[in-house]
Amino acid sequence: MLQQALALRIKLLGQEHPDVAASMNNLAELYTSQGRYDQAEPLLQQALVLYLKLLGEEHSDGVKTLGSLGLLYLKQYEWRRAYLIFEQSIAMAQNFQIQSSVLPILRGQFKNCFRELVKSGVDARELEDWLNLWRTVAEGRAEFQVTFRLLETLWKYRKTNGDVRVLLELPVEERGILQAAMAAYGP
Repeated sequence: MLQQALALRIKLLGQEHPDVAASMNNLAELYTSQGRYDQAEPLLQQALVLYLKLLGEEHSDGVKTLGSLGLLYLKQYEWRRAYLIFEQSIAMAQNFQIQSSVLPILRGQFKNCFRELVKSGVDARELEDWLNLWRTVAEGRAEFQVTFRLLETLWKYRKTNGDVRVLLELPVEERGILQAAMAAYGP
């Protein structure tokens, strides 16, 4: 259905329309969730080019598509590429003072990023870079604090080679979230 929607939008609206980019993004997110990364990546790149060309850098759709591309790279364990994409996404959002329209997008990206970092088993050194990146967004924003604390504790846990005392620094509810994530995906 998403393929049909994309084809129909191209037919009715032409190649260069924000709705065509939205359909590309939606189809790419489906492909990513199915592990069809080679099909998702070009669609996300095309959608990003369209959004930037048609809507400019100060629009939340570009930030959203960058996050989808970053998540795709995380799922493929391409840490550096993912990091650079999320860095660009955050910079783009900050260019327009992280308006309220983009905060839920960044929050979702942060949660997805955290989930993939837990799943991946990435080492403490790499996690520290991610922690510093997300700190720029999380500072002073209550809606990011829980995920930030979870990421920070995961970093400390891996830095100490699995010292469970690190987990005790978290409030009980948050500790349960992190322990459940680590149990589901491994330490």
